Amino acid sequence: MKRVVIYSRVSTQDQTTENQVRVLKKYVADRDYELVKSFEEKASGKRSDRTEYLNLLNLVRKRKTDCVLIWKLDRLARSTRELLERLEEFRTLGVELISYTENIDTTSPAGKALFSMIAVFSEFENDIRSERIKSGMARAKSEGKHCGRPTTSSGNVKTIVKLKQEGFSDTQIMRRTGLSRNTVKKYLRTQ
Repeated sequence: MKRVVIYSRVSTQDQTTENQVRVLKKYVADRDYELVKSFEEKASGKRSDRTEYLNLLNLVRKRKTDCVLIWKLDRLARSTRELLERLEEFRTLGVELISYTENIDTTSPAGKALFSMIAVFSEFENDIRSERIKSGMARAKSEGKHCGRPTTSSGNVKTIVKLKQEGFSDTQIMRRTGLSRNTVKKYLRTQ
C-alpha cells in the first residue's frame, strides 16, 4: 500500500485549507492509499521557515512516505528552482509527487516532462508580473508620485532626536511618535 502525505497551504490567515484537504483526502481514500499525515499551513510561500513545510521535508527525508500529494505546484514552492530542487530531492529519496489540480504524477515520464514545463511557465509568469510592477513603479515615479513606504517628516526626525536627548528609550520614543522601532533606530543612527 502506498504511503501518502498531504501538504496544503494558503497564503493568508483569513483563508482556509479545508477545501484542499477534503478533496485530497478523498483522492487518497479512492485509491486505497495509506494517509500518513496531513500538513496544513497558513503562510506565504515566499517564507522559507514555513513550519509545516519543514516538517513535511523532515518526514520525506526520513523516508516515512512514498508520495507527497499537493493541491497545486505553487502551494509547495514559489520558484522553478525550488520546485526542481524538491523534485530532484524527492526522486533521489524515491518519493513521488502528485499535484492534484494540475494532474501531474511524477511516477510517469509524461508527468515528469509536464512538471518541468509547468514549472518553467510558472517562473515565466512570476517574472512578467515582477516586470509589470517595476514598470508601474517607474511610471509613477516619473509622474512625481511616491512609491514605497511613506517618508518620515523632518518634524518627526527632530522629535526623535529631541526625545533621545531627553533620555527617552527607543521603545518610549516609538510609542510617543507612533513610528516603528526600525524607523526610530534609523534616524538616531544618522544623528
